[in-house]
Amino acid sequence: MKLQFLDNIKVFIFDIGKTLFDKQVHTKCSQSTIAALNLLRQKGYKVGVCTMRTFNHIRDIIDFTFDFYILNNGSFVMCENNILLDEPMNVEITKRDYLTYTPYETFFSNKNAKEKALYNGFIAEKEGQASTFYNLIIFDVETNELEKFETNFDCYYWANTKTVSLQKKGCSRINAIKRLTCYLGLKLNQVIYFGDGPNDLEVFKMLPFSIAMGDCFPELLKYATYQIDTCKNDGVAKFIIENYHV
Repeated sequence: MKLQFLDNIKVFIFDIGKTLFDKQVHTKCSQSTIAALNLLRQKGYKVGVCTMRTFNHIRDIIDFTFDFYILNNGSFVMCENNILLDEPMNVEITKRDYLTYTPYETFFSNKNAKEKALYNGFIAEKEGQASTFYNLIIFDVETNELEKFETNFDCYYWANTKTVSLQKKGCSRINAIKRLTCYLGLKLNQVIYFGDGPNDLEVFKMLPFSIAMGDCFPELLKYATYQIDTCKNDGVAKFIIENYHV
């Protein structure tokens, strides 16, 4: 039986890492998850992703064309081939180990940056710096440095790895979702979001309906509508099949 809170949902939004795809288990999104996404499409729902990852990477690991893409943590949004949001950064980078992200590819500043990126789960495709970029990821950032970044940028900080992701002020996952729902002529209570990590927290706080993965960042559970199995155990696929395979 379908869960009652799903009755009004029109749009499904998924984080990727440890939600649709767990790199520790697979090299690509599982076939059962792809089948579940196709089931939603057949039922008439809009299906998309919200991530810091790039178009190229998503296409490499997920054999599914989404209706919309919220990329660069909300700095770039495309829906049905229409660009709804395009907000690159304007910043001079100091000499540090860093990554620059565009909607399509990622750059690492040097070999040290590439090693740190891959070790901490970031994408690092080309050496150099993007001429126009939407996310700047800086390594080895101490907590006492955050204040200067937070004044000028929207930030995501991973304390355990001392890594900060910066983007243009006012750009965030939740603001991008608001832009998307406005474009689709829908309300936030018609959207459901699936996620697992700290950078999903702002969305869980603001959206009426959100789904936490089984091994999620614990703080998400304070705001989640429901919790499902882990990505490793095909939690998303199980949830969709149980509620929509009728």
